[in-house]
Amino acid sequence: MALNTTGGQIRVLNSKININTEELTDSEAAQISALSRNSQRKELFSTDLLMFAEGDLFVNNKPYTNKDLDLVSGVYNYAQAITHRLMTASGTMPGDDTFGVPWNSYLGVTYSNPSNILRALIAEITEELFKDSRTSEVVYVRPELVNPNTIQVECAVIPVGLNTNIDILLSVGV
Repeated sequence: MALNTTGGQIRVLNSKININTEELTDSEAAQISALSRNSQRKELFSTDLLMFAEGDLFVNNKPYTNKDLDLVSGVYNYAQAITHRLMTASGTMPGDDTFGVPWNSYLGVTYSNPSNILRALIAEITEELFKDSRTSEVVYVRPELVNPNTIQVECAVIPVGLNTNIDILLSVGV
């Protein structure tokens, strides 16, 4: 593997999460209600603070409410958590140097054999997705070296206990 020689900060250029709603309702409130009927699922998917794709805490900008922060629950919390794993460069999470993908090893370099690098990146991303105990199956991981400073990753996972794909599209760059 090559080291990132640009010295630039790894950042998420864009991200998109799509939850295929075969067995989930479109309303988050209805989904939370459905998931809470099964106490095991409720405990499994739990609740956390809602974050923007950039990793910033959600600030509610609606003038009719006094909330500064918002929550995310159910499978949406899981989707946020695995996306956070993919957005984080390994070694940057305080208290857990193994959390995240080693983007520094893949960005800012040119490869003579990109297919070997892509296989290594698929393995790294798949391993990271399985670190979340709520991941039942990684359906696919498709990285693309857009240019030496940008990698786009498309992947799909199935959470434990659901027959629902969560598709993630993420671009990371220096």
